[in-house]
Amino acid sequence: MQTHYMKKVLVTGANGLLGSHVLKELLADTHYEVYGLIRTKSNNTLNQNIHDKVQWIYGDILDIIDLENAFEGMDVIIHTAALVSYDPKLAKSMMKINETGTANVCNTALLKGIKKLVYISSIATLGKIEGENSIDESAEWNQGTTHTPYALSKYKAEMQVWRSFYEGLPVSILNPSVILGSGRWDQTSLQIIPRLAKGGTIYPLGSTGFVDVSDVAVLTIKAIDEKYTGQRYIISGFNSTYKELFDLITAKLGVKKPFIPLYTWLANLLWRMEYIRSTIMGGNKLLTKQTAKTINTFKEYDNSKSIKAFDFTYKDKLETINQMVNAYKKKTERHN
Repeated sequence: MQTHYMKKVLVTGANGLLGSHVLKELLADTHYEVYGLIRTKSNNTLNQNIHDKVQWIYGDILDIIDLENAFEGMDVIIHTAALVSYDPKLAKSMMKINETGTANVCNTALLKGIKKLVYISSIATLGKIEGENSIDESAEWNQGTTHTPYALSKYKAEMQVWRSFYEGLPVSILNPSVILGSGRWDQTSLQIIPRLAKGGTIYPLGSTGFVDVSDVAVLTIKAIDEKYTGQRYIISGFNSTYKELFDLITAKLGVKKPFIPLYTWLANLLWRMEYIRSTIMGGNKLLTKQTAKTINTFKEYDNSKSIKAFDFTYKDKLETINQMVNAYKKKTERHN
């Protein structure tokens, strides 16, 4: 009788928004034995419903010994762990966690003979051709542009992954756009909902790509297949201006639409005010010089490569927004 071999899959950053959804998708598939790597004392509330079904390993991607112990006997590593922030004060921390941490993951995977690494990168690592709005996987990083510290850290991390690929590690790289979903509402991309719910009046003038977290999770599992090795894929459900997205969210929330455009002069004033506020009061900056420019830039992301390669249909944006807002409403109702 033939026995069914279950691949051992370890997810780094398993307590994060994407990591927790990846765990759920893995558990739904009988081919995988599921492990989650988290730091000691991490907030793991997003996994409370599946906590007993995952085999937890406590460790830090900045600790080589931790990684060597965690990777022992694993077949696949899904590397989602990252520090996401747009505050320049955290630039050194982001470079350490995102670049050095990823280098550690890659080196340990090579050492331990890992059969596949799926790395979650970002659209922030993709360049933009002057005069063209549409961006695909061939758009190369532009060294001459002013990038956010986060974008630079993820670009350098991605270079570590490509380096390990040429050293013999089978890798796939996914570049998600702005991830939407329900989780901890203080997380970077999810902060849109509480801010609009409180009556946000300003909207950026630019556009970008957005994607449902569950779509990213599904495609992450699909990317384990060896046929996707040596490839990168833009993972993006839809392109939208911030104004269009904010209008859809506020309509669902039943609050006023934001009505003040973030013109360049206003953006320049606000990021300077934020600098002063955070210097005096402390805390992370909500707007910086780089992010003010980024959110007023028009960018569209071409998802056709991922649709064709994975034979995939992304969720409709209204479905994503409805699920997000409903989850937020339930949470605020429970706390009122």
